[in-house]
Amino acid sequence: MNNNFLKLATYNIHRSTGTDGACVPERIAHVINGLQADIIGLQEVGWYHRKGRRTNQFDFLREKTGYDIVPGLVRDHDNACFGNALLTRHQVKSYACLNLTVSGNAPRGAVQAILQTNHGALQIIIVHLGLSPWERYRQMKVIADFIRTQPTIPTVVMGDFNQWLYQTEASNQITNLLPGHVHDLTFPAQLPVVRLDRMFLSSKIKLLGKKVLKNEITKKASDHLPLLAEVICS
Repeated sequence: MNNNFLKLATYNIHRSTGTDGACVPERIAHVINGLQADIIGLQEVGWYHRKGRRTNQFDFLREKTGYDIVPGLVRDHDNACFGNALLTRHQVKSYACLNLTVSGNAPRGAVQAILQTNHGALQIIIVHLGLSPWERYRQMKVIADFIRTQPTIPTVVMGDFNQWLYQTEASNQITNLLPGHVHDLTFPAQLPVVRLDRMFLSSKIKLLGKKVLKNEITKKASDHLPLLAEVICS
């Protein structure tokens, strides 16, 4: 944990199922440890089908990485344990799960937490948005309305936005609240051509640098590549 800046990462781990079709949570844990980030947002943690390896990936990643993990389950029953996760090395002061499900579509959610960092309180929201523009528009409105309830806290919203274009009506709802925008080519992992994974930063958070971690392991571990950013909070 660096006292001068924060290293953030967002990563859709695709249920720990890689581009080779194998479900290998150990491989995902290896990638996460290699990120050396202070705060990580994960999407598609767990499983939601009858077949395959039913490892409790939240507990597994907590044990194998040493991070504190805040789970954000969107499916939790006999045939599914699936959702988002916030991994952090900072104290978690509070957390909540936001329901982003739009009727007629797959369950969606966000996990929100207030962390105590060396720079003070920091709000992190981890999201995985829907596939249709209208669905994403409604989900971003929920997120924007929530941010407005705590406007003075520096905030990062990061995750898989399923957004191909640089700017959309959905994302416009939070760009006035969070003007910083971090994005790069992260999907598909073996030959990335679109920018599904993003971060939005409030004006009190300065971007120092960004990168996508692309190597032989990350190209195989998931269908997304991890997106990283170094920031400093004013």
